[in-house]
Amino acid sequence: MVQGLQKLCIDSISRHWQSFISNGYQLPEVYLVDLLDCCMENDRISVLHQIFHSKETFLQLVDAKDRSVALYKSMQLLIDSDIPIHEELTDLFIKEGKKTEYSRLIKVCEFLMECGWYKAAGKLLSHLYRTMSPLGNRYNILIALTHLISTNIAECKFKRAKDAFVKANTFYDPLKDKDFNVGVLYAEECFRHYCLSNFNEADEWADRALSEIFLPQISESLPTCLCITVLRRAAKVYINTRRFDRAEALIRHAVDLAAVLYGTSHPLYADTLQDYGFCLLHLDLVSECVVVYSKAVEIIDSVFGDNNMKTAVAHEDLAYATYVYDYNNGNYAKSLEHAERSIAIVNNLLAPDHLLHASTSRLRALILEELAFDEINTRRKDKLLREGTYLISF
Repeated sequence: MVQGLQKLCIDSISRHWQSFISNGYQLPEVYLVDLLDCCMENDRISVLHQIFHSKETFLQLVDAKDRSVALYKSMQLLIDSDIPIHEELTDLFIKEGKKTEYSRLIKVCEFLMECGWYKAAGKLLSHLYRTMSPLGNRYNILIALTHLISTNIAECKFKRAKDAFVKANTFYDPLKDKDFNVGVLYAEECFRHYCLSNFNEADEWADRALSEIFLPQISESLPTCLCITVLRRAAKVYINTRRFDRAEALIRHAVDLAAVLYGTSHPLYADTLQDYGFCLLHLDLVSECVVVYSKAVEIIDSVFGDNNMKTAVAHEDLAYATYVYDYNNGNYAKSLEHAERSIAIVNNLLAPDHLLHASTSRLRALILEELAFDEINTRRKDKLLREGTYLISF
């Protein structure tokens, strides 16, 4: 009875949201999540749009310690409905100047990053950094620069990522910045070197990052979400420098922390599973790797669908793992399906000259060449080889 009445109330509020807000009313966070679910279930796109533009309501949702999956799904639904809400929010917060606390705006940036909209997050972070006073909150400056490294890496802008690191590392003072765990900064520098295939340097920065967060146990002042990021970054580097035991221990710990913090249906849990799958693949535990990657794809697909780069990356990872798993039997149908889905998303979302096209194209070329070797029909064999060669040269 109570739940039925609550549902009716939420439904009524969703149908009269503008009046509700204009009269100064606010809903507790737990009911805001129900409101998002109600709007999605009833396809009330315009109401969702209004909720995201109701600044205090949106900030209340973003401020939550564990952001609801409904918030990510709502964001993606708006984008799928041709409403560029990620760009609108970025422009909104830039135009309003200093009316919102920097700490809250940084959380908005973090949310945009978690949704895979790195360009929008980077634009807002750059604006925040430019408008922050060096004499202001030092933690906000350092965390903004740290996130700028991450967004620039995601956009393959490695020079800008390096510049942001140099600024943060120069600004950091261990005596003045005791509330900022510099291991988080070092983890991003470690990941930058990893992406540039500077594995020895990446390994050194991973060691430094871990030495900062384990003092001798995990620092209590370090938020769990940031700790997970450091563990993930270091584990991925250690796989490439063949420190397998340490890599596996770190990523398993990250998965456990993510499961407790986010739950096992959350996209941030799926992000951690992807790194765990990467570890399993390089430990030659291919069947286990496919299971883990498949779970990550299932979660990410359910939240973001086919209009998000996070989905493209997840399918690319699963495509390669499936290719390795099916190598002996020569059945590449599943791996080709995942690769083509990844390519379709990348082609839809990125400029033709974007660096990330190369990765998905090479993978599809690899699969097509294997299909060509097994093909009896000469004409079809030549066609597969030509297509594979074209993709590699793309």
